[in-house]
Amino acid sequence: MESEQDVLKTYLLEIRQTPLLTAAEERGLALRIREGDEVAYQDLIRANLRFVVNIVKRYRRSGISLMDLIDEGNVGLCRAARKYNPDLGLRFTSYAIWWIRNSLAIYLAKHGGVFAIPVKKVSLLYQIEKLHTNLYARHQRSPSPDELAREVSSSAIREALARGEKPESIQESVYAILMERGLYDQKT
Repeated sequence: MESEQDVLKTYLLEIRQTPLLTAAEERGLALRIREGDEVAYQDLIRANLRFVVNIVKRYRRSGISLMDLIDEGNVGLCRAARKYNPDLGLRFTSYAIWWIRNSLAIYLAKHGGVFAIPVKKVSLLYQIEKLHTNLYARHQRSPSPDELAREVSSSAIREALARGEKPESIQESVYAILMERGLYDQKT
């Protein structure tokens, strides 16, 4: 029986063989998909499987196997391929990234931990991680939770305050999440 590493290696070798598409080729495939062409649908998906792998790499620390994450990312890619409208002027990958990340967020919320986290909260966590990375790059040090809080433009925090949650509990939650993900050290 092949190990997951062998399966992953084989998969990556196979998807590299499909050339990337130009904007004109994407548009042509999308128009054919709109007409019900299943071959065009398969071609658009096949040409973008590497894109899914690149997105999934960011979720490696989730505790879920890379192949499971790739499978779920591919579900989002398939949804995007069905819904893509080339008349909007976007490249397919710019459109598909939302569908891929959404599919991964839902999957992680259901399967990513000991207890389920609502999808909105998972999305907020990834926003905080991205913000942390940006602030770290800007200041060359880990930002404090207060700095993160000032930068977060999330309605989820405002909603938590409106429900009467104490700021300390929100701050403690953010600290705990950041510490769990290795983004904050109490010593800093």
